[in-house]
Amino acid sequence: MIGGDRYNALLADVLDRIKTAQVPVADRDRVQSLIDDVVASHQTECVRSGATPLRTPETMVERLGRFVFEHGPLTAPLADPDVSEIRVHADRVEVVRGDGISHELHDPTTAAEQAQLVRRLIDEASGRHDLTEETPLVAVGHSGFGGLRITAVGPPVGPAGGVSAVIRKRSLRRFTLPELADRESLSRPAAVLLWALMQERTRMLVSGAPFAGKSSLLAALIEAIPRVRRTVVVEAPQELPQAPTPIYLEAQEGVPGMGLSDVLTFSLTLSPWMTVIGEVKGAEAFSITRASNRGTGFLATLHANSAQEALNTLVSASLPAAEARNLGVSDLKYLFGAQLQVIVQLDMHENFGSSDTVREVSEISTVHADSSDVWVEPVFRRPGPGKPLQIETSHPKLGELGELIERRLPDGVTMQRIVEGGWSPWQ
Repeated sequence: MIGGDRYNALLADVLDRIKTAQVPVADRDRVQSLIDDVVASHQTECVRSGATPLRTPETMVERLGRFVFEHGPLTAPLADPDVSEIRVHADRVEVVRGDGISHELHDPTTAAEQAQLVRRLIDEASGRHDLTEETPLVAVGHSGFGGLRITAVGPPVGPAGGVSAVIRKRSLRRFTLPELADRESLSRPAAVLLWALMQERTRMLVSGAPFAGKSSLLAALIEAIPRVRRTVVVEAPQELPQAPTPIYLEAQEGVPGMGLSDVLTFSLTLSPWMTVIGEVKGAEAFSITRASNRGTGFLATLHANSAQEALNTLVSASLPAAEARNLGVSDLKYLFGAQLQVIVQLDMHENFGSSDTVREVSEISTVHADSSDVWVEPVFRRPGPGKPLQIETSHPKLGELGELIERRLPDGVTMQRIVEGGWSPWQ
């Protein structure tokens, strides 16, 4: 047998003996004895049959033990606080650190081993034996290791004999808007504008590419919502760092009646002042209209490369649910154009001369619609990556929303004064 096949066979033998003997993994001494016996028996059989024995059987014993007692080759990256994401495809594993750069993991492994490890993490997370041929698409949240978000694809959709998976580690730190301004993710006047928008039932999208910082900004926006206001956060799976006051609901994709659209619709019965959707990916996009129609503010993130594209993405995601109500693309564009008020676009780029990846707000725009068109008007925009965030207009067109916000601000503080940098709640 070649190396990978030999390891798979020995691992299968170890797991079969543990199951047959009904030895709990917590009984480390007995399990270790079984592992030692499997490797010793293999060496004896190789000598008897003339096959090549293991040159370093102690290495194989250690590797098998790491699978049984820990999480095999995933053990170190799962425990490493600097690792933000682990990507698995068959027998190839990549880890992504905080700088956004991926590195291939060179620990010996096999596609079968990685498939078992991913399935184990999913079982630990959900208590169900998912990732089967009947349920090959799985997305769950895992409470261990500081919080994980696991998205996995198995056969017949994924690779034969293996899985493709992304294990994203939840950031435990909750940034505030002033902290993001200090990190130059946005300017101080832009941070104050976003803070002011959170004092009312603003309807806002946060869009950008993966790893652009959408979750960090969303957490900072949640932090800025007045604590006396009821905020309901809906995710699938839960990823945002939890703050003390919001209500957090975690949808269970693939479970009838517990999908993101179902939980989002149910959340409206809790009379939220603000509804937060961790990430819009599908039909739940149309459910946003229900929140708006009930007078609830909402925050949502989605993947898009520009504010205008974010509108188009929202419309495309809503089409399946909207068509059942005889609504077409033009209807949806007007509907979202009339309901959305602000889009915050984020971008990321490599810092020249450094391995650091910069995450920054590239544009804050208001949304407008009439009977013939939907468009965005920037309030702040960067002329290019790494360039300072500049004021595009000192008179943001927020209509009634702007009037409501100004009523909650100290006397003499206006939206114009905020945009021009003349006032801050943190001075």
